[in-house]
Amino acid sequence: MIICPKCKAEIELNSLYCDQCGFELRFCSQCGKPGKGNRCTFCGGIMYIPAEKSQNTVAGEESTVRVDTVTTNNVKGFSVPQLLLTNTSLNVRLEGENGAIIGRRKGPYQLMMANFSYISGSHAQLKYDALSGWTITDMNSTNGTLVNQSRLMPGVPTVLQNGEKLQLANIELNIEIRP
Repeated sequence: MIICPKCKAEIELNSLYCDQCGFELRFCSQCGKPGKGNRCTFCGGIMYIPAEKSQNTVAGEESTVRVDTVTTNNVKGFSVPQLLLTNTSLNVRLEGENGAIIGRRKGPYQLMMANFSYISGSHAQLKYDALSGWTITDMNSTNGTLVNQSRLMPGVPTVLQNGEKLQLANIELNIEIRP
């Protein structure tokens, strides 16, 4: 069961519309949660509609065409570039995930970051946007986030470019973006 993002009614998991209010459901390409708008409010992923409506002009009946599930690397035919953050001397290799938090206590990288005491519990967040590309946002970390030695303002997304240096507290990472 899922909750309708419009009327908050409980509806079947594989529903295309809310059976209470008729709202056409959208789902996040990252986390799969239902929502409204173009971006997921949970992780920032791109929202998609799993069914497209088409009119059958001969019979006058509405038919539904299903769209394949969207993956993080292919959003409706658009390929998301791979983001790699690496430091070989520290044996750190992070593969970018849209909406992922980098921190010692939160996010998919917490096991790798657990031994780095200068990294905050929720240090920074990675996001991918088709217009801007990969961005990082400092989450008001204690020891800061820098891109090419420029300190980031907390809460302000900064675009990452291939070949730049990212510094999370005292850890310097090489940025590699692969198409």
